[in-house]
Amino acid sequence: MTLPHPVNFGLHKISVSSRRTDDDKKAKDLEAGLDVLRMCVDNSDGARILDLFRNIPQKQRQRIVKSLEASKAEDLLKIVNP
Repeated sequence: MTLPHPVNFGLHKISVSSRRTDDDKKAKDLEAGLDVLRMCVDNSDGARILDLFRNIPQKQRQRIVKSLEASKAEDLLKIVNP
């Protein structure tokens, strides 16, 4: 079984959360994504977050940035928008 790198998983969860209609699932996806990305930052994976973020489609990047702004995740915004 192949598992995604935590950075991939975290960005994916944040992106998916922006498209959810169920508020509970939306909140859980966003929280999971934020938690995983913050864990990655703590493990010195900030550069990997930025690298992956730059290589995903523009529309998905916009969704992620809006979600980070809405959740006031300034620490992660600084990484994806240096």
